[in-house]
Amino acid sequence: MTRLAAMVLVSQALAVAVTLAVVADMTAHRHTQLLGGVNIWGYRGPVMSRKASNELRIATVGGDLAFGWGVAAGETTTAALRQTVSFTLDRPGAPNRRFTAVNLGAMGLAADGYAARLERFGYLMPDVVCVLFDPPGPRRRPSMPSDDSAVTAATGYVPLLPLVVEEKHRGRPVVAVAAAFTRVDRQLFRLLYRPRDERDTPQDRVDAYGSAAARAASAALDRHAAAVVVLPPYRHETDAQFHRSVAETLRPLFASGRVALVDLGAESDLFDPSVLLDGVNLSAAGHSRLAERIAPAVLKFLQ
Repeated sequence: MTRLAAMVLVSQALAVAVTLAVVADMTAHRHTQLLGGVNIWGYRGPVMSRKASNELRIATVGGDLAFGWGVAAGETTTAALRQTVSFTLDRPGAPNRRFTAVNLGAMGLAADGYAARLERFGYLMPDVVCVLFDPPGPRRRPSMPSDDSAVTAATGYVPLLPLVVEEKHRGRPVVAVAAAFTRVDRQLFRLLYRPRDERDTPQDRVDAYGSAAARAASAALDRHAAAVVVLPPYRHETDAQFHRSVAETLRPLFASGRVALVDLGAESDLFDPSVLLDGVNLSAAGHSRLAERIAPAVLKFLQ
């Protein structure tokens, strides 16, 4: 066999391997996007179709709370909010409208990443964006989808197969291959993309929380969407200063008439143990209760 023929065979084998890997990855997305995973573009639930002329679309963005760790895509705050809005506005004699919602929450996403996430998915054209803040504090879980993937940063596609392989096939040789891909992907990200600026002092973190709210609301307004910023119930006495920072930084945006603040700091029943899965994350009933508190502000912009 000539060297050229060998190179052709190797190239074809690599092309087949890559194709099979992509097909397997897309299959993994289809099997998990309605459960605990994300679709091929990195958000929960099925891929959204092009927005129709009679469609009212809600988007939620945030970290663990918005993502809805531990519940299916159809049991998150996003899904419950769409249902509440639909039941309220879809009445006999009302205009023929379609109500949809898209969950842009990302597990482990820090507040300073909310605006960038909205900008990335601006093509989905939501009418109202709900910015669901997590309680202040460090990340509790790894990011999902990964926020340090070179493949995602370059193409928008979110590889899921390595994670599925590592979770489902522990102890098998194939896990080493998946782990190697993940390491290379993250190393490329660190080489090609600027790492996030970390803030260390307590006051820096308070200021960053408020600034993140203003940037996320501005990102929504820039895309002709209204913004509803939602602050969670207090978990610690110091959380109140974070809430005050958000209210202060949003103040200039209230004049637009397109920004609302829903401060749930004092509503501790939203984190009652009866609606928590593990003492931290909301159950389906908890997400439904949260959606009920947010819905009036959303309806104000849709009616």
